[in-house]
Amino acid sequence: MQPMSQSRISKNVYLSLVYSFSIGFLLFLSVYGFYDMATSFKVQLKYSYIIVMFAVLFILSCAFLEQRGAKVPYLFGGGALIASILTFSFVCIVNGVFAIWNGNSLSVDSFVVVYSICSVVAFVGIKLLAK
Repeated sequence: MQPMSQSRISKNVYLSLVYSFSIGFLLFLSVYGFYDMATSFKVQLKYSYIIVMFAVLFILSCAFLEQRGAKVPYLFGGGALIASILTFSFVCIVNGVFAIWNGNSLSVDSFVVVYSICSVVAFVGIKLLAK
């Protein structure tokens, strides 16, 4: 086994930091958006846009699953599950952005703590999915 060069190690460290903090920020927005939806009982997107987004994601996920060899009853169930999860995540992220945009933001200390936790969770998720 060859030793890793210093530039390759630093590249891996930088990529891990960038991916973790980027996905951590999306995770923060989705959690904050879900919190805003749960407390205010409001969804910032129009329902017609949510239905169109679900339809597009359903078709794309069914096509993806069909390429992976899924059969017809599982194809539609899996496509609906994937489309539902992605649609819900996107709606939560948009609600998080609107909640912050409208001034319902956290204090700086709370933001740093929650963002750090989300970044750690994102890093662990990335490493678990990479194996």
